[in-house]
Amino acid sequence: MGTLICAKCRAIPVDGVCPLCGKNKKFIEAGDNDEVYLTSCEYIWSRMVEDALDGAGIRYRRHGTRGSGVIASIGELAELYRYYVMFPDYGAARAVVPDTDFGEMSEEELLEYMEEYSESDGCPEDCDASDGSEE
Repeated sequence: MGTLICAKCRAIPVDGVCPLCGKNKKFIEAGDNDEVYLTSCEYIWSRMVEDALDGAGIRYRRHGTRGSGVIASIGELAELYRYYVMFPDYGAARAVVPDTDFGEMSEEELLEYMEEYSESDGCPEDCDASDGSEE
């Protein structure tokens, strides 16, 4: 049997339980055309996740979980995003996005990740200088 995912949340179970809904039934086998949950992060970390996935050439879908009413009243900074990738891309996506809640990373872990991320990131999208600096 192949990799199982929660039929509702599209997450890969951990110890037989979906990490998103907490249920241990209704798992299906992931196929090549299935989206699979990758990670969740708050708005402030979303650019880092998206840049890592874009840099690796991995297509993804971002889904806001708070709802437009909440975001309209308190702002996008309160948004929690869930990221999904196609099942065949899951391994490559996991290699560039850590399996963690960015908000719960220690300062040392975050600095280590950011250092590794910046080394592999190259020139930002909005830079035109040949040396990688923003003009």
